[in-house]
Amino acid sequence: MWNLIYGSAQGTSHRWNDQPCQDYGIALVVTTASGPVLIAACADGAGSADRSDVGARLAVETFIANVDNALAKGGLDPTAIDHDALRAWNAAARLRIETEAKSLGINVRQLACTLLTAVVGPTSAAFSQIGDGAIVLDGPEGYEFVFWPDSGEYVNTTRFLTDSDFDRHVRFDRLHRTVRDIAILTDGLQMLALSYADGRVHDRFFKPMFEALRAAPSGESLRASLDAFLDSERVNERTDDDKTLVLATYKPTTDNAPPSITGTN
Repeated sequence: MWNLIYGSAQGTSHRWNDQPCQDYGIALVVTTASGPVLIAACADGAGSADRSDVGARLAVETFIANVDNALAKGGLDPTAIDHDALRAWNAAARLRIETEAKSLGINVRQLACTLLTAVVGPTSAAFSQIGDGAIVLDGPEGYEFVFWPDSGEYVNTTRFLTDSDFDRHVRFDRLHRTVRDIAILTDGLQMLALSYADGRVHDRFFKPMFEALRAAPSGESLRASLDAFLDSERVNERTDDDKTLVLATYKPTTDNAPPSITGTN
């Protein structure tokens, strides 16, 4: 079965500026006729948008709910998930944000956020992403990213689900193989998780995390360890932004005493 854990930590700059954590991420496993399917998503609210924390939460929750409904209730086979399905679920998340903006009487840009998603079945996986952040998974030669972070046309900019042309910038990918390890992270962890010098994933950042999660009796047993890591001095000295990390691994049947989550790079 899948072992999973996810968490967010407020960035130090947000504490200083009395801003809330504008990241949000969750994951769950649903039962289908094809076997268990992992659904995971995270979003990073734009720092310049007053209600982006709300937008991030709504985007993630709406995407997850729509996929859950299609798989668990609608009977959709995970191998049949294509770009059209992913596009529709992203559009539903965007529509939910628009509806909330109208309800609050504000411009939709005030709920601006990125959105990174993964739907992982027993023999296939489907991904989508708009904006920065990264989806990382096990590959034949180590850990690899699905999409390189989209930094937009200018320095310190990115794409958002709330952009008027968002549908032109959502990226999609499908894999027809088994995925055992997957991580989704917001841009607050990019500099620790990715090597910009050679465009690769830092294997040593993820390897101890997945080993700990695989050995743990449950993901939740590592809650304190993950929270401590995300808000640790060695992480905060590298980034002052909010940080979200979703981790999931396909767990063997044997249980061992878990080490702690201490990614390195």
